[in-house]
Amino acid sequence: MAYLCLSFSSSLRPQIQNDSLFTLFDFHQPIHGEPNQLFTWTPPPNAPNQAPLVVRIPPQENTQLFAHYVWSAGVRLADRIALGEVDVKGKTVLEMGAGTGIPALVSAREGAAKVLVTDYEDPKLICNLVANIPLALPSPSHQSITSALGFTWGNSTASLLSLSPNGYSLILLADTLWFSSGHDVLITSLLELLSFDDPGARVEIVAGFHSGRQTVRAFLRKAEERGLVREGKWEEVGFQGDRKSWGWDVELGLVEEEEIGDRNKAVVEGALNSQSQRVLWLLEELEVPYTLVTHIRDAKTMLAPPSLRDASPSGKSPCLVTADGHAIVESSAIMGYLIRKYDACDQFSGATLRTGLDPLTRDEILSSFSSSSLQPFNSLKLFTLLGVIADNTSGAFIEPKIAAALEWLEGELGDEDYFMGTSPGRADFMLSWPVDLVVQRGWGTLGNKLAAWRDRVTGREAWKRALEKPGVPYDLTMLKRN
Repeated sequence: MAYLCLSFSSSLRPQIQNDSLFTLFDFHQPIHGEPNQLFTWTPPPNAPNQAPLVVRIPPQENTQLFAHYVWSAGVRLADRIALGEVDVKGKTVLEMGAGTGIPALVSAREGAAKVLVTDYEDPKLICNLVANIPLALPSPSHQSITSALGFTWGNSTASLLSLSPNGYSLILLADTLWFSSGHDVLITSLLELLSFDDPGARVEIVAGFHSGRQTVRAFLRKAEERGLVREGKWEEVGFQGDRKSWGWDVELGLVEEEEIGDRNKAVVEGALNSQSQRVLWLLEELEVPYTLVTHIRDAKTMLAPPSLRDASPSGKSPCLVTADGHAIVESSAIMGYLIRKYDACDQFSGATLRTGLDPLTRDEILSSFSSSSLQPFNSLKLFTLLGVIADNTSGAFIEPKIAAALEWLEGELGDEDYFMGTSPGRADFMLSWPVDLVVQRGWGTLGNKLAAWRDRVTGREAWKRALEKPGVPYDLTMLKRN
């Protein structure tokens, strides 16, 4: 588990007059230390390594960066690393929006294989980070694995990836989400920098509520929409140690009652990971050799990059490029092609169906239902979260439609193991995504038969191989990489 705070990119930070924010209200201040002074981080009492760690706080040259203090979220994240609750052993660790870099520096001495500390490309800020490495890490072996670079979110990640060509297996964010205009570029950078070789690669987050819970919630919604998926338990943790569950079910745009003085008394903790597609499951079932290529959309326009258009003239993903160079788009068409071409033993054709309807017609009905009946209502539900359509349509219209779709699927499954018989078929591969989306988001309840079907799907060896495949970090509750 990890911590989330606010952090994002470069020159977009807001103008706030110095420290007036902390004197207007009588509330807990989430900051420690003074600009350009030494700060000593002390490990929690039950941490195995009790050695303190000393850093220098950056000078107060650029108040827009808010790096001239040590923030509580960074201390909290460092504590978790020291306690082993965030496992860094053997990992390539990247901290973004680091300020003093305490969580990353603690990672270096707690067994990380390589550590990179980054923040906005302000010369004095980066010089301070570079100087903090030998100051905080007396051991030459710890110094040798640790480096610091300036990095503006959304810019080229080449310099960061040159130090870890396969990406980073653990990315740390502490107090980096407070300015919503930076969310898109931060997510773009996370997707480019997260390791493709480590199935357990994740983003560990500790986020404060300085600008309100809605700002944090907006980032997490965007992160999920672009392929980063929540993992484990998410909690709000107060500065006195009190805990409560993070309200994932609170829809974006809903006004949450909170006193301004309470915002700095808690952080939200949790982890995000990446997402994959149902097509990979089928490829693993068929044992077809393939190469996975990812394309990152533009953070501002959400348009596909030129690289995708080079592979797919329509510019759509997923796109399957065949051995003879033909590009096939749309998940249903891709799955149909793969089954026809590579399923020589008719294992996934529906030949074992016990229902009276012919397999081809049944497959067409269910595959069409997935994309034309169930998924559109899932999309409408997402649009309410994004504020694109009125939220009052959700309970009155969208949720009953999703419930009716799940009830229909329960009836259609009947006594079959899979929708297409004793083995899954195209309809099962197609339905896995929208059903998972309903489960992950908590938008409906599966009937006993549909829940058992999903258990059978996630228990298949091909599903597990897709989960474990390097470059495709996702868990069993929701596919994770686009």
